Amino acid sequence: MHKTKITIRGIVQNVGLRAQIKAVADGLGVCGTVGNLRDGSVLVVCEAERADIEEMVRQIRSRAEMAVIKDVLVEEGPPATGMEGFEIMRGDSGEELLSAISTGTQAVVGILTTLNEMKQGQAQTNETLARMEQGQARLEKG
Repeated sequence: MHKTKITIRGIVQNVGLRAQIKAVADGLGVCGTVGNLRDGSVLVVCEAERADIEEMVRQIRSRAEMAVIKDVLVEEGPPATGMEGFEIMRGDSGEELLSAISTGTQAVVGILTTLNEMKQGQAQTNETLARMEQGQARLEKG
């Protein structure tokens, strides 16, 4: 067992990354913690076999759906101390709640924008189909 510190930099906070990391860790049986740092990065401190830690880093990179990971720094630490389970370290509950609401609002705005673009495209498609049907009707009469 090895104790390892993993620092993840990029656009990695307020995008659900800590929950994804916990899911990966739980799936691999990795014990430790994950939390946000003041500099905008995410810190994982964990204990597991080296192969499991490498697999965890690989899965974090591939599953980070909304995060933009620019850098992952893996530092091996002292021998394992017997950490149990995997926990998300949370900051001030009010700040966490406001951050989650803000992130959710941004996602909803993005969805609504996409929906409106799709509606406009559908309206254009309907207009084109109507013109084609009119042309077809003229040809049949003609």
